[in-house]
Amino acid sequence: MVNLFQDFETRSLIDLKQRGLPVYSSHPSTEVLLLSYAFDRGPVELWEPHVGPPPQKLVNALKDPTVRKVAWNAAFEHDIWAKVLGVPTSYSEWFDVKVEASYLSLAGGLGDVCQILEMPENDAKIKEGDSLITLFSSPYRRVGEATIFGVAEPSFHDWSTRPAEWQRFREYCARDTEVERKLFYMFEPVAMEYLQSDKGWVLDRKINDAGVPVNLTRLQKALRMVEGSSDNPTFGSKEYLMKEFRGLTGLENPNSRDQLLPWLQKNGYPFMSLNKVLVRRALIMGIPQACKDALVLRLEAAKTSYSKFKAIADRVSEDGRQRDMFVYMGAARTGRWSGYGVQFQNLPRPLKAVEKNLDRALDLIDKEDAKTLVEEFVQPNEYTQKRT
Repeated sequence: MVNLFQDFETRSLIDLKQRGLPVYSSHPSTEVLLLSYAFDRGPVELWEPHVGPPPQKLVNALKDPTVRKVAWNAAFEHDIWAKVLGVPTSYSEWFDVKVEASYLSLAGGLGDVCQILEMPENDAKIKEGDSLITLFSSPYRRVGEATIFGVAEPSFHDWSTRPAEWQRFREYCARDTEVERKLFYMFEPVAMEYLQSDKGWVLDRKINDAGVPVNLTRLQKALRMVEGSSDNPTFGSKEYLMKEFRGLTGLENPNSRDQLLPWLQKNGYPFMSLNKVLVRRALIMGIPQACKDALVLRLEAAKTSYSKFKAIADRVSEDGRQRDMFVYMGAARTGRWSGYGVQFQNLPRPLKAVEKNLDRALDLIDKEDAKTLVEEFVQPNEYTQKRT
């Protein structure tokens, strides 16, 4: 079987890590800067789209199902070919060297694996790659350039503005394909037989491509409820709790340990630390009510996290589904799946009261009635009764 090794370098207005591959690869601003590729043990070649169209032999190989397409984190190359360049391929034609490394308990990125294997610098991933990617793949704003909105439009550096760095970027791209190929052949005697028969990566990609539906309208309402606002904080929101916290303690920032601990000690807190064990011990053993209320507010404010809500909203595709949530062999030592982005597998189970009356809870979210939602479904704190 012929192996086609490859590595893309791209740019986009979309943040890949924040928004995820499905959103990134589908966005109209995403474009290919470079592609390095090689057939089997042949020379590594470069395709630069700004110079001309891809070589026909490359396109023919992509369309040939008997050619094995090999890459590190192959889902990226698969999606860029399909969604940016309009050349769809089947996942069954691809092989992921990152999965091969994970099967051998070599965790981390391509550079990490090179370091673990103590590869010579001339054979390993080029270390300044991150700075080159930041330079060419991420937008910047031109200082002093005004627009009708008073803000400079984002722009990109490229081969014309940074020719010396662009040459190094070309070398970096080519080296990645060389390294991926070297690792592929190094690992092949040990990992290939299992990974070819396992088919787990193909199943993983099908699951990730299917995704899960997200009610974005309801999610945005839930976000507004949890976030609140400094002017009119929603009952039970983080802003509401912080307003209560400041009102009780008189502190500018009661979340600050240096501000809160002296106040607590002045009001009867018996310990020199605010670690979780001591805080819970203080709540159980009995301390003055003001001190107890402050500790409860601190615990509740810490629990009121809505970062997952924001992450879900960021990663929803235009069709209302979130994709690319799981990583095949993400836990290198055990070979099990791991989460990516939102970590759906770690979402806590809903309160029993919500499970029993889900329709009522969803209706209150749709109405953005946080006060009733808290009153009907949130249980009193496990250490104290609900504050009145």
